Amino acid sequence: MINWLFEEDVYPKFLFATPQFIFGGCGIKASFEEPPTDIYPLIGFRDFFPFKRKSDLWNTFPDKMWIQPNSYRVESRVYPVIEPLEKAIERKDFPDKENYTKTIEKGFEGVEKIVLARKTLLKFSSPLEAKHLINNHLSIFRSQDIFFFMPEKGVAFMGATPERLYERKGDKIFTAAIAGTLPIDQSPTLLFESKKDLKEHQFVVNDLKEKLMQVCEEVKIDEQPTILTSHHLFHLKTFMEGTLKKGVEDRELIELLHPTSAVAGYPKVSALEKLYHVEPFDRGLYAAPFALIMDGTTLVSVAIRSILLKNDHLYLFAGSGLVEGSTIDQEWNELNHKISPYLW
Repeated sequence: MINWLFEEDVYPKFLFATPQFIFGGCGIKASFEEPPTDIYPLIGFRDFFPFKRKSDLWNTFPDKMWIQPNSYRVESRVYPVIEPLEKAIERKDFPDKENYTKTIEKGFEGVEKIVLARKTLLKFSSPLEAKHLINNHLSIFRSQDIFFFMPEKGVAFMGATPERLYERKGDKIFTAAIAGTLPIDQSPTLLFESKKDLKEHQFVVNDLKEKLMQVCEEVKIDEQPTILTSHHLFHLKTFMEGTLKKGVEDRELIELLHPTSAVAGYPKVSALEKLYHVEPFDRGLYAAPFALIMDGTTLVSVAIRSILLKNDHLYLFAGSGLVEGSTIDQEWNELNHKISPYLW
């Protein structure tokens, strides 16, 4: 699949992989601002924020797009050999810890939970190859969804996410509240003892339940969270499923469910406005919905644990949820844990 995807200079290139299969494609047969209901397959995404972008960081990416590929393949998931990459020669965090601390200390009036993100810039001595990076994602992150979009040579957005906004099969919808984080070298049972993590998780459960009730005839929710193992981290996870009301389309579901309080905060509108003004960078496609629609099935991932490649620059994105009981050092360390697989 990867060799086929990169054998010709045809753009854009895109990929969506689950633990079971890989969908890859290139070129544009047709494109749309919203997903049509009768054309398959489609790859699509939209920006995290509904607001105007603040910089040109994402200028080679549309702020929203749905693509019917000119050429595509679907294959079983494979695990390529990891390709070691050179060490970065420079690192900068935006915000740095001093400014991150100042932002948190100012407080977020009117918001019960906020997911503050950080952009980490790594500079290399020579341009990186997108092919090597996506190969490594497929090899390292074996239990996650992998997403990839490459608009032109030398530029690509990709990641390995533990979080799906939803999966749809006909009139059935499946999703999960995922929040609360612990490094894998600690006991996962500590998450059940952490008031901070349980509180953060419950905001996401309540948020998703409230939204699903608007579009479902029936919603079933696990009574207690379980532990999700996501490569180098543990998370709390509460599974949900519902039966959709007649006539509900994917564009409505994406608009309703994105963003969850796992990546923005609660209440949603207040959290979005505050994040847009206090974060010193453009989120762009970070934590945005990234979707694959096939006949009868829709998979929409939340584009976290993601990176943006721009030639010899690599931008790493991570966020952590702040609630009552959070500490600055704990949240800063969580950001570092989340990007650690990319610090070769």
